Amino acid sequence: MEQIPAFEHKNKEKMKRNGYIIAIIILSILLIASNLFFFLGVYSKFNMFSFEPAFSLGDSITINLEANSSSSSGLSFVGSYLQGVEYLGKTSVKMSNSSNPVVLRSKFYTMTDNGGTLDVTPIIDSNWIVGEDGYYYYIFKLNKGEKITLSNGYILPNFNANQDKLYIVNISCETLTDNLDFATIWATAPLEWLDVINQIA
Repeated sequence: MEQIPAFEHKNKEKMKRNGYIIAIIILSILLIASNLFFFLGVYSKFNMFSFEPAFSLGDSITINLEANSSSSSGLSFVGSYLQGVEYLGKTSVKMSNSSNPVVLRSKFYTMTDNGGTLDVTPIIDSNWIVGEDGYYYYIFKLNKGEKITLSNGYILPNFNANQDKLYIVNISCETLTDNLDFATIWATAPLEWLDVINQIA
């Protein structure tokens, strides 16, 4: 029987051991990478970090509202999108829970390359009053579980956009329960809206 020299046997054992270690390291890296991609995907979807939103301009989305709070979402678009053109896609809002009816206002804007903001024009119905502060005020009160159409689409503003860059239509919604002094809290609210909303029980 052929004898294997001791040093050769040790080298084979060492190589075998190293192979196991390398395989474990590779599997660990793959596992960490897959978890990282899942983590980024989930948190991007819910807009908890400033990654690309899970929704694009033209998608239909629903924003869940809470009482006396601000809720937001975003729709991404590339700078090559035509400005001044209607991009249809329904944005709805749903009141999650509130012991009192709430009043609602919303704002729509995008950020420019120099850090400025430009208003985005929503395609809305006659249930909204536009204030000089750039907010759109809903002329009815929202009750628990009620869902309404916020916008049927958007018209992008004219600006010097980078054709290959990704931009975001930011949608911000604010609510106050009707037992609060919303006329003082929202001091810039239009008088026309205040007259209408105060007539609703």
